[in-house]
Amino acid sequence: MFESIKEAALKLTKDLSCELNSFIAQVEKPYTLEDTVKYFIENKPRYIEYVRGALIREKTGKGYRLTHMFLDRDGRFVVRENGAPYGFRLDVMYLDPELDAHFGDSDMLILE
Repeated sequence: MFESIKEAALKLTKDLSCELNSFIAQVEKPYTLEDTVKYFIENKPRYIEYVRGALIREKTGKGYRLTHMFLDRDGRFVVRENGAPYGFRLDVMYLDPELDAHFGDSDMLILE
């Protein structure tokens, strides 16, 4: 059992890295809170009535790797029929100050 959603999310993203890596994109402009919210609204799995977005921030040598995933009503990660999670990874050079402030000292945001 995991002690936190963040711990579970990091394990899931590492275990399923081959599935998530196919979704990696690179962005040079600062990534914003608005970009994050837009992604979760536009890409919400249609068959799940209630979902939350989980955004995980990992520092890299060239900026940040952001992993976007969805949680269901019970806090479980939403996965496709093949077991791959809904979501993707995005490599960004910079975070917008507003988004960075929302992270604070944490490397994970939950958006409802």
